[in-house]
Amino acid sequence: MTKKNDTVLMKNRQKGIFHIAKTVFEKLKDEGIKTTLEKIAKNIGYKLKGIDFDAHELTSLNIKSDNLKYATICGSSSENTVNHVLNTLLDFEKNITKGKFIDIGSGKGKLLSHAYNCGFKKLIGVEFSKKLCEISQKNLSILGIKNVKIHHMDAVDFVFPRDTKVIYFLNPFSDKVFKKVLSNILTERKKFIYDIYVVYRAPIFNDVFLKFKDFKHIKSDLFNGDLTEFYLLKRAGK
Repeated sequence: MTKKNDTVLMKNRQKGIFHIAKTVFEKLKDEGIKTTLEKIAKNIGYKLKGIDFDAHELTSLNIKSDNLKYATICGSSSENTVNHVLNTLLDFEKNITKGKFIDIGSGKGKLLSHAYNCGFKKLIGVEFSKKLCEISQKNLSILGIKNVKIHHMDAVDFVFPRDTKVIYFLNPFSDKVFKKVLSNILTERKKFIYDIYVVYRAPIFNDVFLKFKDFKHIKSDLFNGDLTEFYLLKRAGK
């Protein structure tokens, strides 16, 4: 991994409260007071219900994994960005919600809740922090979201189910772990019954995909300053 990427990864880990304050300021600037206040009110509503979708510093979670040093901050994209990305997925294929939606580095389950609201009913989260898994289970339960499984495990050990349809990455780790995960997907390729769409948000290590030609790049999408790359993996035999 390059020094540049090391620096980016370090900054991602250390955002914390400063990042949250900066995000609020940017929202006020870009979206106006009314929209920003509506979102703040929604977050307050989450709090009143006992739902915790706040960013979390990984160093405080007592994670036991050799890959912790390659991980990034536990955070989430803006709601507008998430909905835009998910709606872009819905445009790709009519029956895309039929298979499983898998969030790698699922944190507190916020993305999974948005995916559910967009029509994906078979949801899987993969998260190597036991505490975050427990928080996401609680959050999703309060929201009444069913048919979701949260796996407490390292992404490199996760076995993708045969009916995988969408794999979502919000820059969860560096290129070293990325290579292992993508290699695992290709190793299991023969069993998949659907073509698989891969979403890579905040694609700092996008060059990894250049080493895996089977993942066909289908779209680069810039929305509100947030970049997302979309890839398609055809099932074996197609």
